[in-house]
Amino acid sequence: MPKTLQQLHDEFLTECQYSGKLRPETIRGYRACFTLFAKLMEHITNPKQLNPTIMTEFFTRLEKRERIVGKKIVQTGVKNSTVATYRNKLDKFFKWLVERNHMKADPFKGIPYPSVLYSDRKYIKREDVEKIFTA
Repeated sequence: MPKTLQQLHDEFLTECQYSGKLRPETIRGYRACFTLFAKLMEHITNPKQLNPTIMTEFFTRLEKRERIVGKKIVQTGVKNSTVATYRNKLDKFFKWLVERNHMKADPFKGIPYPSVLYSDRKYIKREDVEKIFTA
């Protein structure tokens, strides 16, 4: 009997944790991304079902889902950086599936990568540090 996508993801995480020696934060990130994917795409249980159309459907659902943030504020939509994060974390798993012959091709093949601009800098520019020291 073929393994489910969840069983394969559990194997992937075990390999990442013990053979790859990835940090616990990385493993948690992989698990969280896959958990949301499994929740939004509950009808996808077999790796052979994964393809670019399914991945586009996932990101559409991710964009349109309502969630509560802060003090019970309902919000929809996600930033490009969030899409990039989900894509990166899921892509590691999908490449693992291809390498182990659980599927033939990466389902992200042909899907453009989101353009990400990080404009919310959280560090002080060198010029500003120098101004502080000379003050």
